[in-house]
Amino acid sequence: FQDTVALNQWEFTFGVRTEFIDSHYKSLKANEAGVWLDKKTQVWLPAASVFYAFDGFSGVFAGVHRGFVPTSPKQAPEIDVETSNNLEFGYRYYKQGRQLELVGFFTDYENLKESCTLSTSSNCTTEGNLDREYNAGKVSVYGVESKLAERFSPFESFDIPVSLIYTYTQAEFDESFSSDFYLWGDVTAGDPVPYLPEHQLTLSVGFEASKWRTNFMARYNGSMHEAAGEGVTLSGVQTPAYWVLDMSAAYDFTNYGSIYLKVDNLLDDTHIISRRPFGARPNKPRHVYLGYKYYW
Repeated sequence: FQDTVALNQWEFTFGVRTEFIDSHYKSLKANEAGVWLDKKTQVWLPAASVFYAFDGFSGVFAGVHRGFVPTSPKQAPEIDVETSNNLEFGYRYYKQGRQLELVGFFTDYENLKESCTLSTSSNCTTEGNLDREYNAGKVSVYGVESKLAERFSPFESFDIPVSLIYTYTQAEFDESFSSDFYLWGDVTAGDPVPYLPEHQLTLSVGFEASKWRTNFMARYNGSMHEAAGEGVTLSGVQTPAYWVLDMSAAYDFTNYGSIYLKVDNLLDDTHIISRRPFGARPNKPRHVYLGYKYYW
């Protein structure tokens, strides 16, 4: 259920979502004929937001939302669902191709949940923990996201859209605990959450005319911790920060559709993005996509 109420320069939105989950698990393995589990989960997820318009181009906003991630059907009842409270507040401006947005966010996890997967650790399979879920308790994630965009028109024949997006994130555990999950280990309150970069930056520059357009996008990803606490593999190790350049282009044939080209990692640079589960893993190599779209 969701409803929006407008009152002069104010706009209020209220909503609530409910989920009823009735899950059944039964193992089909020959040596686990009696392994089964039935669970029921019910949750109410309210949300509210407000926007105040200064004029037709700018305003401030704030919102609060309840977060929820269920456990999988095979997880034991002692594994708690993931719950969080998500808050955001900010300022937004848009006028004739010029855009400015500044948003602060805070996510208060009452219980963070993670899974042991093939991308997490090789031990998930060797020790029989594949798809097993773990609880970490309270975690705080907060930061700021900003966006600045402008469309320049130096000539009548084409425009130059430019945008800059920067995100600063801090994520840390609020409780001390010991876990046999391979990303956590012996965690002390204040330790960082693994694989979440502190700095992210995207710079985009394009050239657009009536029938063609092209865009170059440089993305920066800051270093990331590969483990939270002590006593586990890769404790204290971080992935290096890196840049990646992408490009895209398209040409419209008016009534005959359009052809497009997209190249991810244009320079074919190689960077380490993780050292799990079987050693250093690189980013995606150069990918080239060539396609045609037709609308009717």
